[in-house]
Amino acid sequence: MNRVEQFRGAVVGLENKGFKTIHGIVIPAEWDHEGSVTSVDIMGRDESSYRVENIASARGLLKFLQQEVTATGKIKELSTGKFEIRIVDYKLPNPLSNRNA
Repeated sequence: MNRVEQFRGAVVGLENKGFKTIHGIVIPAEWDHEGSVTSVDIMGRDESSYRVENIASARGLLKFLQQEVTATGKIKELSTGKFEIRIVDYKLPNPLSNRNA
């Protein structure tokens, strides 16, 4: 079994436990008073926006603003009707996305 098959198997297993995988672009959502990004959203291919809840543990996403990502996590709907994702894993599907790493 290759690495991709292992990841797909893990994702299927996670989805059975309430986790979901989304594909989209990392975009800035909030900034501090100095103009630094403090929060990001993932704009899904279906045009849904998901606020990344645990930016501290997913801090690596800040390096990939405006780039495509595949993220797996628990999604909840907020009282505002927007969605939030608590990421447990993310991948950059495009190998060229690592250019800023």
